[in-house]
Amino acid sequence: MSESQTQEQTTHNEDGIEPSLQSMLLKDTLILLAALSLWAAANSWFQFSELWIAKTLIVADAIIVGFIVASLFHEWGHYAGAKYSGANTKRFSAKGLSIFRFNFDFEQNTKKQFLWMSYGGQIGNWGILGILFFSLPLTNLAEIILVSSIFGFCIFALTVEYKIIWEVIRGLEPLASLKNLTSRKLKSAQMIGGVGGITALIFLS
Repeated sequence: MSESQTQEQTTHNEDGIEPSLQSMLLKDTLILLAALSLWAAANSWFQFSELWIAKTLIVADAIIVGFIVASLFHEWGHYAGAKYSGANTKRFSAKGLSIFRFNFDFEQNTKKQFLWMSYGGQIGNWGILGILFFSLPLTNLAEIILVSSIFGFCIFALTVEYKIIWEVIRGLEPLASLKNLTSRKLKSAQMIGGVGGITALIFLS
């Protein structure tokens, strides 16, 4: 969770209306099913077509779907970790393409609760990566790129969050640590995540 996320969450919660957990889970489940269905359809076309557009589509589709899957599991992992710790949170309806789903009360919650929230996000994205890695045969390009995309996201999220987690463990306030997360550091983490995804693609191919 970044400082920009905190600001965005504040904006979303101005109306004070909290959507039900069931409605939010249903919406995100439908998003996941739709994304994976498009990936599966593109994969089927790729398997039975020699057209270059089919190959281009499955590459783009697998990368995007991998990001969607990883980011949703990451965010809901954050929420699960926060709720497990008993943290004060408030859900909100995300606007546009935002992956953020809830507000973490930094004033009322403790460092320990922040850490549980942080661990939950990591468990979420690494968990779905492990499930897909061991469930898919990884015998074709669509499956390999999907898993590689998720791995790249995992590396990106870990690069962003590991220093924040470490600083909070050593005693720094969560918000103070988040303020050190600059746009330059985020771009660097994105590059590292991209390299990680490409490395996974090479390794699995």
